[in-house]
Amino acid sequence: MRITIGVLAILLLTAIIPPQASANYIGMQLGRPAVADFTLTDQSNESYRFYDTQADVIVVSFIFTRCPDFCPIITQKLRTVEVDIPSNINAQMISITVDPNYDTPEKLKSYMGKHGVSWPHLTGTYDEISPVLDAFIINAFEQERVVVLDESNDSEEITRVQASPWLEENQSVTWVNNTGQVNEYSFSPSAYDFLQAMARQESWTLNVSHSEWGHYVDGINEVNRAEDWSWSWGFYLWNQSSNAWMESMYGVDDVSLIDYTHFAFAPYGENVSNITSPVSTHPSIEILYPNSTRANGSMESLTAGQMSISAFSSANISFNVTESSWGRFVESIDQESDADWWWQLHLWNEENATWDDSLLGMDSLENPKHIAWAPNSTVHSEIDVPSAVACDGHGWIMGTGDGAHCMCDAGYSWPEGDMLSCERIGDEEPTYTVAHNTITYLLDRDFKPVVAWPGEGWIESDVVADIIEVSEFSKNADSVDDEGFLPGFTIPLTLSASFCALLIADRRTKEETVENK
Repeated sequence: MRITIGVLAILLLTAIIPPQASANYIGMQLGRPAVADFTLTDQSNESYRFYDTQADVIVVSFIFTRCPDFCPIITQKLRTVEVDIPSNINAQMISITVDPNYDTPEKLKSYMGKHGVSWPHLTGTYDEISPVLDAFIINAFEQERVVVLDESNDSEEITRVQASPWLEENQSVTWVNNTGQVNEYSFSPSAYDFLQAMARQESWTLNVSHSEWGHYVDGINEVNRAEDWSWSWGFYLWNQSSNAWMESMYGVDDVSLIDYTHFAFAPYGENVSNITSPVSTHPSIEILYPNSTRANGSMESLTAGQMSISAFSSANISFNVTESSWGRFVESIDQESDADWWWQLHLWNEENATWDDSLLGMDSLENPKHIAWAPNSTVHSEIDVPSAVACDGHGWIMGTGDGAHCMCDAGYSWPEGDMLSCERIGDEEPTYTVAHNTITYLLDRDFKPVVAWPGEGWIESDVVADIIEVSEFSKNADSVDDEGFLPGFTIPLTLSASFCALLIADRRTKEETVENK
């Protein structure tokens, strides 16, 4: 049996709650609108309508039965939580699968029996589950075509979300510093990176503030938010499944072009139907001003300069450039510069599997997959092969220079005379498994997510304490001023979690060298 499961990624950001509206929660406090109603199928093959749930606190977790690690831990922890909830607290547990193609009611029932739990476990078709993920701001996307082949479900239901046309998987920026140390950084542009690039392309002016929580757009083209916050710029995302704009619960630093292709900025609380739909297949930004005038732009290609700025910014590496009549050139990287040498741009030649000096400047080299910056005296062989292409994708490189060689995955070895490649030994197919992190939510009686617990490392007593707090806060919800939120201001919670297909064959994992922020 061969199973390939596409990538599911979870991204969550939340609005800041002013002190006067907050409760004393231990977990990550959220400021989120109510989750829309939905109907799924429970483990007994009966319909379960979410809004029929009668409880002061609703505990919602996302799991799947083939999960070998985190899901069983979370389920067992929630079992302890359920037992420890005081009898006077009206709470309801719900678990929802993220693998509906496999998780039939029968499989959910078997999973529940194995773990000794009885609360509803819900599934449905992919089309039924998808809007639920959207409602919880869980964006499901794929990085490869999903094909599920097993005796219970022979289907190809899931289709790939369109990625940015010029954005490929596993792109990288390598930096060789003046001492010869090689550092590789992954390239995953954020909405803020893209906004900066678009502003340069379209000659927009930006007024951006920065705090420990990231960047916030205060003004676009001299149209700034009101000092008293009577209006502010809101950030919107294009939902490809519903073909509609939705208000973002994320900050601009924490939305990736891998997840969303089109963004919009409009007055906070704007009716999304007033925002013009994207007209380009390329990544784009729509702007709706308070006076109803508009601006927009799209980007048909990506330059090495934009790619470098994004990668170095994410790694908290300074990247200083200087404008000239011939275009921009690099003045320093991590404050390293010298009059005796200059920073040379290199391009990975996929055909020859070598680094080449780029014949184009950073703003003229379009849509590169792998680039490198190094002092001009650096020999190409001293720059490591991009990890994404090293060892034919089936291992990782140990050593440098003449001593470099692949540490091949189990089931792979060097072809004769080539220690920098890995080829399969025999015809046996590798096996697949699934690994993940996830998030557990606490919702109030109005179906608003108010607390989140990421991963499986939380303490059961802390969650119980938050359930008690949510229950008390729910009972007094009528006294809370919902208009007390700072409009449009968001804070990222590092609650990202991904459900991903991992090729497991006793694979030795290569840790990617990334500078900490």
